[in-house]
Amino acid sequence: MSGSLDMKIDARLEQRIIRENVRDAAHKERFGGNEDAHDHLVVEPIDVAAADEILGLMDEVLEEVYQSPARVAQRQQRFEREQRRRKGDEATPTDSASPPASEAVDDAPPF
Repeated sequence: MSGSLDMKIDARLEQRIIRENVRDAAHKERFGGNEDAHDHLVVEPIDVAAADEILGLMDEVLEEVYQSPARVAQRQQRFEREQRRRKGDEATPTDSASPPASEAVDDAPPF
């Protein structure tokens, strides 16, 4: 996707990849990043507390976009395998411990 970071963040909300509160946090993080990238325009450098908050916001965005969807997909795969096993479609109950390579979760980013 091309365009400004501002537009990309808003597009993720429209695509329902992130929630509104995460979009808001991403925009706040973006402003902090702009200050760091253009430090010659900033009178005072960012302090440790503000940097910590920016990192916390970044954690929330990454959790929302990557970690949570991957965990949900893995849980759904395990549940579906267990349901098939119970119906006799799978040979052994030990298959639920680790998914076959053909059922591995796709780690590709959603954009």
